[in-house]
Amino acid sequence: MRTLPELLNSWLPASDRPSLLVVAADTAPFVPHMEALQKGDGAYEVVRVQAPTDGQRLVRRGAIAALIVEAGNPLPGNLELLLEAVSKDKPPQILVASPQSKAQAASKAVEAVNAYLDGNGWRTLLGDSVKRFQAGKVPALRAGDLLEALAVMPDEGWLRVCSGDEFGDICVSKGRAVYCEVGRMSGEEAAAKIAGWTNCLFEYRMLPEFLRENMDRPLNALSGGEPIPQPAPAMEADLDEPDQFPVFEGMSGTTAAQPASTEPMAELDMEEPEDLPTFDLKAAEAEIVVEEPEDFLIEEPGTMDFEMVSRPARIFESVAVFCMNRMVSCEPAIDARYYDPETLSVFYEKSKAYVMRHQLGESPILQIGGGDCTIFVVSAVGGDCLIAARTTVGQVTAEPRQELERLIHVHGTASPAFAL
Repeated sequence: MRTLPELLNSWLPASDRPSLLVVAADTAPFVPHMEALQKGDGAYEVVRVQAPTDGQRLVRRGAIAALIVEAGNPLPGNLELLLEAVSKDKPPQILVASPQSKAQAASKAVEAVNAYLDGNGWRTLLGDSVKRFQAGKVPALRAGDLLEALAVMPDEGWLRVCSGDEFGDICVSKGRAVYCEVGRMSGEEAAAKIAGWTNCLFEYRMLPEFLRENMDRPLNALSGGEPIPQPAPAMEADLDEPDQFPVFEGMSGTTAAQPASTEPMAELDMEEPEDLPTFDLKAAEAEIVVEEPEDFLIEEPGTMDFEMVSRPARIFESVAVFCMNRMVSCEPAIDARYYDPETLSVFYEKSKAYVMRHQLGESPILQIGGGDCTIFVVSAVGGDCLIAARTTVGQVTAEPRQELERLIHVHGTASPAFAL
């Protein structure tokens, strides 16, 4: 048997028989059955490693029919291993072996199965999984299937999930969802929406320490499990309706608090002043001259700040420039949180490859919509950079397109800032 370094550096999945990758510690209850398959009739090529990080390296090598992962593996990296496997063009059947699960068959793309199956049970389970993989009948992955499998694993992480033109974030920790957000939705409502998505792309991120929890719910209860409690509608106060109303005559009879007096008002005793100012007609006809102070004159400016008068109205909420998957600048800087340089670069390269493959003409303006904003991504011709602009307008109208062309012209010339 090859040593682990030899395995990691030279192993490739067999081309003449199905390959099974087992990632589990020596103490896992199903390891003896995997070793028996490894030494058996050779119907399967069985490869086992203990560290999930080593499993990630082997998953990238080629076609693997089934991936068996120990749910309670104390070594880190199980969550990243699962995401690596489901992101393959032809993902394997993924089996998460857990003592908590009673399932003895797999009906989903990612399934939690009983870790204490006997030898015949594992042989039947793996045989069915391999047949589905070879026939291309592995079920389509739902985000909820992956979350249910993570419910029996102690890992934690921040998942960015994309489905079509929607994306959301869900944070998991020790089998529970602790944070979720999709557009303007958050908490359990957003988690239930993500659980129903299909044909998803997943991205793993470290769980940030500053995260403030907005939910706490078991992952296996997000889709089809326990009902999500809804807040009870607010009850209106039961007010008694009056049965007597004032009449106009009664209201008009009480408007005057006191009767009007019939006595005449006494005239005020006002004294006439003795000295009154006089008006001289001749003085009024004389010309009145007002001296203007010398320091009151306003000088016209010789030069004007061109930026102050010619700056166009803001069309995009923010603009970011990327180079080699790194953010070079973002204006305003606080909006950098809206941009993920690596993800946007991957999306743009895929869209460009699609356009070239189908001979559709020039590289498109990539439009990514989600929540209450849209991000347009374009390439600056002649400069090794991408430009991303965020706007609340959903379509590329004439004015935003002109502004994008201006940004391309500004950032199109290669400069030392892009020579990374």
